Amino acid sequence: MSTEFQMYLKEGVCHQLTVPQTPEQNGVAKRMTQILVEDVQAKLADARLLPHFWAETWSTAVYL
Repeated sequence: MSTEFQMYLKEGVCHQLTVPQTPEQNGVAKRMTQILVEDVQAKLADARLLPHFWAETWSTAVYL
């Protein structure tokens, strides 16, 4: 890590390291992604939209 980055972290940013290749430390992010995927699929099915509207529906789900 550069000195500049270390100084940035000392300004109040909570820097937490994770061990590489340990998906069990990524549980919250994986669960949130799964929730969003299910929400997008439900919205597309409910609105009877084609799959090429996936990106717009994803943006809407994230916003909501």
